[in-house]
This record gives sequence, C-alpha cells and structure tokens, in this order.
Amino acid sequence: MDPHADNELAILSWIHRFGHLRMTEIIRLLNPATPARARRVGQALQRLLEGNALIERINPAGTGSFLLSAGGARRLRCLSPAYEGAKSGGSLSSVTGPTFYHRTLGTLFLVEMAVRGHDITTEHEVQQGRMPIAREPDKVPDGLYAQDNRQVWVEVESSRKPKAKFQSVLDFACERARTLPIVFVFDPASGHEARIRRALESRVGTAGRDVWSRICFARLSLERGVRLSALDMFALAPSDRVGSDGAPLSPGATLGDITGISTPRLILLADAEGGYKVPGGPHLSCEAVRAMVDRGLSGPQPPAFVELRQGKGEWTRFDYRDGVYCVSGQHGTCTIGQLRDRLLGTSRARAGDEAPPD
Repeated sequence: MDPHADNELAILSWIHRFGHLRMTEIIRLLNPATPARARRVGQALQRLLEGNALIERINPAGTGSFLLSAGGARRLRCLSPAYEGAKSGGSLSSVTGPTFYHRTLGTLFLVEMAVRGHDITTEHEVQQGRMPIAREPDKVPDGLYAQDNRQVWVEVESSRKPKAKFQSVLDFACERARTLPIVFVFDPASGHEARIRRALESRVGTAGRDVWSRICFARLSLERGVRLSALDMFALAPSDRVGSDGAPLSPGATLGDITGISTPRLILLADAEGGYKVPGGPHLSCEAVRAMVDRGLSGPQPPAFVELRQGKGEWTRFDYRDGVYCVSGQHGTCTIGQLRDRLLGTSRARAGDEAPPD
C-alpha cells in the first residue's frame, strides 16, 4: 500500500477507536522516527481534512480535536469488516463538553500504553460496547490495557467526586483488584493521590497485600494545553510495608508488576531540600545523585529515557536513540557524556557549586 494511504488509514483507524484525537496524540500514536516522517503524518491529516474525511473542532484546551466525518466513517467501513461500526463522531459531547478533561487524561494514558506495545481498549470503545471482558453490573472502566495476558482496569480521577461516589469507586477497586488489576490515572497536581492512598489505607489496611500489589497509580504530569510531559507509574504498597532487610519499600519497588514498564529509565525530581529524589523514594544528596547518574548512564544498557524535573511542572525529557539523547520533541542531540554533564551540572548548581560548562 502507498505510504501516504498507510498514514491516512492509521489516522482514521485511531480516531475511530478513540472517538476524537488531537494532533499531538495522533503524532504520538503513529510515532514517526524522524522529523520528515512527522511532516508526512501532518500532511496526511491535512489531506483527510481537505477530503472531508475528518471534522475539526476547537476543544476547551484551545486546540483542534479531530473526529470522523460521515465520509471518513464510510471509507473505513469499505476497507475492512473490522470497521463495520465506524460512524461519524459529530455528535460526541466529550470534545467540547464538561467531560473533555476526563476523557483527555484517559486518552493520554492509553496512547502511551499503546506506544509501549500494549493492546488497549479506549473509553469510546467501552461506551460502544466493544470490551474484551464481561461488563460489570453497575461500573464501566475508563479504558483497559493488556499486561501479561490479563486486562488492567483504568480508572481516571479528574475531579473531586462526592464522598458516596468516591467510596463506591474504592469499594469496587478493593473487591475487584483480587481478580482484575486496577490503575488510577490522575494529574499529580490535583491532590487525588493522597486522598486515594488514605482511603485505601483505611479500607484495606496492611493485611490485604494481594489488593495492594494489584493496584497502581499513573501520574500524568501536564503542560499547558493538557499535553503530557511525563508519565510515572508504580504499583502500590502500604506505608508500613518493609522488605526482607527491614528497610521500607518505596512504591516503585514493585515496578513491572502491572505497570507495563519494562524499559530502563532514570527520573529525578528536584526537591525543596536542595537535592533530588526519585518518584516514591527518599531524598537524595547531590553526591548520591551524581553516583546514580554515573551508574545509570555508564551501564551496558543506557536508560531508554531520562527525565529531569527542576520545578513545579517543569519537566525535561531526554529520549535515547542510536547512541545519543535528544530533548523530547526538539531537534538536536547530546552524547551520554554531555547528558551526564548536564544532569550533574544541575545538581551542583543546586548545591551552590558552579555548574560545568556545556
């Protein structure tokens, strides 16, 4: 098939599955490896708009959301029986209505899981009745993804629920987690994490280890325009859980259970104490940061990505490709040595030392 047609079909197919998508999400799903390929994706999107296969609407974030038109849905139905249910998305309220933020958080998370190779079921597909698991009597997921041949229930927390509704969600999570792993998705700036954790501590306590190990959190750090800057996932553990050596286990100690993160990565969070910590971990001195960076970047398999948070909402992500790192979404690269200098320079600057030259 013509590569131009391939891009167009991929765009139509993903929009059919999600209901509506923004340009950044489409680019992420098609995951073009070079700027030239990214331009071709943009050109394919423009052709679909000009050919009336898509509808563009302005969403509450002030960006464009793309939906299938009647013509685009007809084109998909003609291509394969798999798209038999394709229809125009013109009537979807989650583009401009009050559920936009909730839907977008779920979309950002599921896009990342799809890029990482998981089979996903979107909220739109759930609402259309296209689910790989039996429907619960009075509860539906905000999405699903497959991990190790089992489905993981996605529960998006986008606003503060009334007490009764919040309690029903926690009751469901605690009862169902024994057979169906659950991930809570939220913006870490929203305060949901502490509220959910307190409720779990009260509801389950420290005895229900089978429940704790099958619930995880997914923090979506956002930029302006509800764009994803970082995703941090970790399985939970009660606050007094200890390891075999008597040391407390951080929530990140069980990474890989249901989080689906298998690629090595290095995440540093600047804290108010003049040093750093890793998500879910203790405060680290600048010396410990330097040792960790040296170990991570000098190993046989460099981290697939490195994220550095220098202030509230200020994330810089470096992706590793072909022996070099590049700032995510930007041109230009740096070697492993240059990245090490940049990270260590930041930690020295916070300690009051002079940062090394670039």
